[in-house]
Amino acid sequence: MDEDQKYRCEFAVEATDFEVKVLRSRFRKRIKSWKENDGGSGMALGSCANVGSIKGRPIIIGFWFVHLDGHRVCFYNPISELQDFALINKWLDEKCLPPLGKGEVVRRCNAGSFRQCLNMLNISVKPSKLELKYLGPRPPAPTP
Repeated sequence: MDEDQKYRCEFAVEATDFEVKVLRSRFRKRIKSWKENDGGSGMALGSCANVGSIKGRPIIIGFWFVHLDGHRVCFYNPISELQDFALINKWLDEKCLPPLGKGEVVRRCNAGSFRQCLNMLNISVKPSKLELKYLGPRPPAPTP
């Protein structure tokens, strides 16, 4: 994979390591496919990038990629002492995410809005046991 394509993804989700583990435990069995680049170790292999600097101090993000139903998604987390989200978002838009078409919304969110990622990529999610318990089974579609 060449340098320009190394960071390319369809969606970026800001999440700490713990948040990714929680999302994985909640959604791994509820979507068709959640594949990680783990090299067989059971831990996602990640990387980091220097996205810029302010007054000589680097702004660094850690990131790792997963494939959700065939869609490449980047989880990222600012790991440097100094953080500048305007600089991070600009870098993500330039290096990771596809260019926006007219009327499209930004393809990034945080862990709390992970369903936004799934919705934008048209990934169907099975209801959880808790949702079924409190919401009940879905009613049958009306017949014409």
